[in-house]
Amino acid sequence: MNEIIVTAQNRAENVQDVPIAISVVTGEKLQEKNVTDFTSVMRVAPSLQVTRDTNLVKVFVRGVGSSGHGEANDQSIAVNIDGEYINRPTILNAATFDIDRVEVLRGPQGTLYGRNSTGGAVNFVTRKPGKDFGVNLSGTYGNYDQITLEGGVDVPFGDVGAVRLSGIYTDHDGYVRHPNTVPPKLGGYTTRQGNRSGDDHRWGTRASLRLTPVDDLTVEGSYEHVESDLVLAGQAFVDLTQAANGPGANCQLNGWSQVGPSTPGVQCVPSNTNFLSKIKRGEYNQVLTGLGSYKQRTDAVRGHLAYDMDFATLSYTGGYRSTLSKGVNTLSPAYAFTNFGEKVKTQSHEIRLNGDAGGIVWQTGVFFFNEKLTTNGGLYIPFIGPQGSYVNYFRHPTKSKNWSVFGQVEVPLGETLTAVAGGRYTDDKRSGSWTNYAFAFNSGPIELTNQATLPLVNLTYKGHKFNWLAGLNYKPNSDTLVYAKVSTGYKAGGFDGSGSTFKPESNTAYEIGTKLNFGETSQHTFNLSTFYYDYKDLQNDVLLNPAVGGQTFNAGKAEIYGVEAEAVIKPSRNDTFTARVRTH
Repeated sequence: MNEIIVTAQNRAENVQDVPIAISVVTGEKLQEKNVTDFTSVMRVAPSLQVTRDTNLVKVFVRGVGSSGHGEANDQSIAVNIDGEYINRPTILNAATFDIDRVEVLRGPQGTLYGRNSTGGAVNFVTRKPGKDFGVNLSGTYGNYDQITLEGGVDVPFGDVGAVRLSGIYTDHDGYVRHPNTVPPKLGGYTTRQGNRSGDDHRWGTRASLRLTPVDDLTVEGSYEHVESDLVLAGQAFVDLTQAANGPGANCQLNGWSQVGPSTPGVQCVPSNTNFLSKIKRGEYNQVLTGLGSYKQRTDAVRGHLAYDMDFATLSYTGGYRSTLSKGVNTLSPAYAFTNFGEKVKTQSHEIRLNGDAGGIVWQTGVFFFNEKLTTNGGLYIPFIGPQGSYVNYFRHPTKSKNWSVFGQVEVPLGETLTAVAGGRYTDDKRSGSWTNYAFAFNSGPIELTNQATLPLVNLTYKGHKFNWLAGLNYKPNSDTLVYAKVSTGYKAGGFDGSGSTFKPESNTAYEIGTKLNFGETSQHTFNLSTFYYDYKDLQNDVLLNPAVGGQTFNAGKAEIYGVEAEAVIKPSRNDTFTARVRTH
């Protein structure tokens, strides 16, 4: 009853037969909840936490994720659209539309998904062209003048294949009103005065093709164009230098506490303050540099070929993506981070061979990823010099290359027990030729081209890693699966804004779980998993000095453990009750 098929292990399987903790959200559910971007996916996938930090999207699964967004810093969750790997937190701003399903894989996926999947993976699977002519169209109107239009059309041409054209338009006003006014322009970008922040305007279109020119050969391809125009959410802030908000003489007031008692003097930190309760969520003053704006344009081409050779299936999956972002991000209390053009070009390619020989299910393949990134902007403050000055400004062209070879095999040890083993070797290379401008006094919020620069910094990182998986699957009947496994994952190393290198982080995960179907037609499900993560060299991102920028340090180790349970009860075809409990 409503069987859900997923491709989490690079083959089509019932989600209840996959020994991975997975949350699956169908396209119908996404449309029902008006999910039009990555951030709103978490409304229907509780195991996924997605936050938008101004123009950056940060992804967490089971509390594991990355807060850094440097040019040489990666995410801890692997995100894929139809097999195309996406890494930059700015690119994840793209509109999400015409989706068949979203698969959220919890736990390290280092064997099949490679690097940067220490916490898990998120797979977006787009809707493919249908075999029959059809049209779908939906529209939504809501508060804050929200308008969403989404639709598509399938056009078949005989038994050879079909094409699908789809698109989305979404628009809504901001959620927060700001009564104060500020200068209308900053760095050439218009800001909003005495109005709302959080305005979101997006549109996108996709053309998809499916061909079966000969028996056993399937060809799929798509082209996608997405544009977004945002008024970034204005930050609320508190002036901690005011006596009414301060720590007092000995850190005893307003929730402040003392640190470093052995250091001469008194050092206070706002560890237990509660200033947020005094701020009206829907209305507060914007920062003194106004409201930020952000525009992004993305073009992507993806393709998939699969040929069934009887004994195995040979497949290729690849994608090219080009993204251009511009804007200004205003920060409390009176800063602005200008962006005069961030360009990201990526390509990913995977060749894979899947087979089933006498009940032994196997796969092997190779993967290649290449990224070219350029940045152009800096941190500006308007109160140093008549026109304001740049605290820092930089151009950081960065190149990243990654290749890997992988394999996984499932061997039956009897009628009910199966052993699983896999491995993946990955090689990483990263380089940057960074230009950092000196402090630019009285420059104004403009693009710097001829100011004095600091010496050119040439940075490189090289590394390699072997990940592995070992597990046992026990399936006494068609409605029961019990699994136990040990798996590893890692996030690549690199270099931070200060030019210092940091090591890769690695995660060894131990997990035991069960998946049960019950009821007269096995329509109900109950899934339970318990896990333990052992991290080494965990990457931590901190800002110690605005003149230096964000820095990344490796912690010694970290541990995470927890239990997850979920039940789906379907008393009828039209009624569903869902319950989830998670503790970490």
